[in-house]
Amino acid sequence: MLQDDNSKEISIRKVELVTLNEKSIIFHLKYSGEKQTKTYASIEEAKSEFEKISRRIENYFIVKSGKPLNSL
Repeated sequence: MLQDDNSKEISIRKVELVTLNEKSIIFHLKYSGEKQTKTYASIEEAKSEFEKISRRIENYFIVKSGKPLNSL
């Protein structure tokens, strides 16, 4: 389970876009236009987590659609 800096749960199903800003990952939520931020101790740790989270979100969309992303 992912939690933002305010200990609020981040639902992968509600994430529309993920951006990396130095030591922080910003989750842009669908429909609401809200953002949740998760800050890490170092830039390297943030980059590593960003890659993992990006893959999780991509896999979620693939499973949800039932087909590869390039054919969406």
